[in-house]
Amino acid sequence: MALLSLAVFLFAHWQGFVNPYAINDDVRQQVYWMQRYAEPDLYPKTLLNDYAEAYVTMGVNICYEFASWVGTKLGAADVALGLATGQSVYFFNPVQFTKSLSGILFLCQCLAMFALGRVFGGRAQAWAMTCMAWLMPFFLENISGGLARAFASPLLALAVLALLRRRPGNASALALGGCIPYIYLPCAPAIILSAIQRFHVGSERSAKLRLIVTLLALLLATGMAYLNGIKPQNQGFGPLVSLAEATGRPEFGPDGRLDLVPLPNPFLDVVYYPFERIGLFKEYGLIPGILSLIVLAPLLYFGARAVNWRALASSLKPLAVLGGSFLAFYIAARLMAFTLFVPDRYMQYPVNLLYAILLSACLAGACTRLKLGRTTAVCLILAMAALGALRLKNVALYDYSADAPLYAAVTAATPKNVMLAGHPDLMDNVMTFARRNALATFELAHPWSRGFWAQLSPRLDGFFAAYYASDADAVIRFAREFGVDFLVVDEAHFTKEFLAAKPFFEPFGAAIKALTQGRNLRTGGFAVLDASRFPRIPLRPGAFLIDLRPFRDGNSAQSGQG
Repeated sequence: MALLSLAVFLFAHWQGFVNPYAINDDVRQQVYWMQRYAEPDLYPKTLLNDYAEAYVTMGVNICYEFASWVGTKLGAADVALGLATGQSVYFFNPVQFTKSLSGILFLCQCLAMFALGRVFGGRAQAWAMTCMAWLMPFFLENISGGLARAFASPLLALAVLALLRRRPGNASALALGGCIPYIYLPCAPAIILSAIQRFHVGSERSAKLRLIVTLLALLLATGMAYLNGIKPQNQGFGPLVSLAEATGRPEFGPDGRLDLVPLPNPFLDVVYYPFERIGLFKEYGLIPGILSLIVLAPLLYFGARAVNWRALASSLKPLAVLGGSFLAFYIAARLMAFTLFVPDRYMQYPVNLLYAILLSACLAGACTRLKLGRTTAVCLILAMAALGALRLKNVALYDYSADAPLYAAVTAATPKNVMLAGHPDLMDNVMTFARRNALATFELAHPWSRGFWAQLSPRLDGFFAAYYASDADAVIRFAREFGVDFLVVDEAHFTKEFLAAKPFFEPFGAAIKALTQGRNLRTGGFAVLDASRFPRIPLRPGAFLIDLRPFRDGNSAQSGQG
């Protein structure tokens, strides 16, 4: 089972292992800065770097710091043996290690689900549960990237397994508290209740010891969750916005950075979104998605008739407190959004796990009714693995290699500690792959962090005003105000088509359109495109760097020599 699960993952995410530019998109906001572990002079203290570091939870950070340390030691050993050139081992670069960590977590997910199936219905359902991990994109989609949310589903499955086995799950509680606090919090009541129940049924001495150990583990996990929560606030980046503050602000709407308000109907969180990923809606569209559910329905009905639902419900009873706790947190998060983070996070993990349990019961029931022989069962499992590998191919993995020459050119043309400004959509990749500091990026444009947004929003306003300015002095004033050393310019951002579509999320998109009305690449009128005023350092066709340091420091004559 483990080998099959590993094979599914490797086939699905093989592109990530052969292409260093194929990563999960959110790696560019949470992991990029960890490359400083191998090269300490990368990513010095700046607003974005400090916020990204504060945003990542302690447990996740420890995983990457340890992996980087191991990679550095292995690299040093290779140098000593004359086997390498002094560079860190490739997959221990944190951005690349996200792929290996994703595989480890996906394997943990599959192992936990196999064990859960054994608890619910024996060997047949154990394999059926594993098939759900392979066939439901939700699990790998959230695990991909090795971010904090990647730990949520595997650790929740392990916590559920511990509760079903009448054990508190101290290890999963500690990991949840350190890595993903908003999943730990609903789990804590169920874990402590399980510990109290074990206290009543055990021998007095051993039961007391187990209860004390569990209470200490919960105390430590709660402490880590608390520290993870206050870390951004202590650095002036928080607190999170309230629902009232987000309402009416375009950056929180469908055309904004985060489509959070109005809050979705609970039906969407509990039924629609999970079934959207169970059916083939995302892969092939509405009609094939509906047809896939129609085809699936008779098989599920056929299998459901063989399921002992009363026994399954009885085996799920130990999870009643856990389910109620998640529901309570979901309701509270909707009432106090976004103080308890995004509400749907409290539903998507337990609900998808529940659907996996129910679907696996039906699948196992269908196999039981069909009385499959051993050979047929093995062939079916192999077929499910193959289908899963195909369905999960490149799930939540994005290829950013198209601009590889640009990243290399930026790296070659700039020192490590410079500040670059450019269109935020492009700067996510420049910051990650060229390993240079950015004034502002799309991924790190988080309007829900009040203190951070108060500092970042003026940067975005200032950048777009300078990027699309007709006056060269406006560009120089921008460089002086924000300490910008180099400007990354892409002529594609000045075309009529780009400006007429969605040049950036709202409210900045509307401001850009108003600022550039009647102007585009063909008609001209943009200061940064004037090569006689701002000499260029070529990056790739249509893109170039402008060294603003001479202009910013008042020695514009020097720039003409560049």
